[in-house]
Formats: sequence, C-alpha cells, structure tokens
Amino acid sequence: MEASLSIFPEADVVLASSPCTEFSKASMPRSWHPIVHVEEAIAMFNRFRDIALALQPEFYVLENVRGAQKFVGRADFHIGSRYFWTNVPPFKLVADDIYGKWKLPPSRDRAALRSLIPLSISRAFAQRIHDMLGGQESVESVR
Repeated sequence: MEASLSIFPEADVVLASSPCTEFSKASMPRSWHPIVHVEEAIAMFNRFRDIALALQPEFYVLENVRGAQKFVGRADFHIGSRYFWTNVPPFKLVADDIYGKWKLPPSRDRAALRSLIPLSISRAFAQRIHDMLGGQESVESVR
C-alpha cells in the first residue's frame, strides 16, 4: 500500500518501530522456525526508513532487533536488545539493564511489559534530543 507523504505532518523528530517477529525468527536456528517470511519485514522496515528520510526531520530513529541487521544493514547503536538506525549520537541510559527482553521473567504479563519498553526508549531519545538542542527542562510528555 502506497501512502502519500502529504498525510504526514511536518516533524522535527520521527521515531518508528516496525514489527520484529520475522527478524527474530530468522536469527534463530532453522530447526526452531523452518519457515520464515522475512521479505515482508524487510519491505516494511525499508518503507519506514524511506518515509522517515523523505520527511527530512532533524532527527530520526528506527528501532528493531539485532536480527534485522542481517537484512537491512548495521544499526548505529543499541541499548540492550533494541537496535537503532538513527542520526542521534549514541548515548547510554542510566537504567539500560532493564531493556533486554531476557531480563523480564516469564509471566502472563511479559508481552505487555515488553510493549512498555519502546515508550521508555522514546522518552530517552526525546530527552537526549532536547539536551542536544540546549534544553534546560526535562521532557515529560512524549506520546
């Protein structure tokens, strides 16, 4: 599906996170996941990247898993199990030990807890960009 860039508002920052399931499966032994449809994941990631670059924001961040690097190129840096293709200089989070998916114990709430991680990282990027631009106040409301 082709979308016109005119539907997107002008933006100073673009943060995108395409689905990672197929990249994760493709990184595992073939005996675990014999059929992997990574072509669609590659196309979606590349479309996100194309949109982000076409919008020409001052800063962009594309997030995915380590396994994506094999298919879309090396990430600029990572925080725990999250990998970033970005023009924001690398930084370290104070509590980056909580960002690895293996740090969360198995539970019924694990998927919900993992879904909170991108928002936390979004806030960290917003704060990093704010600081780079000379901001004095903290960034509280990234939505």
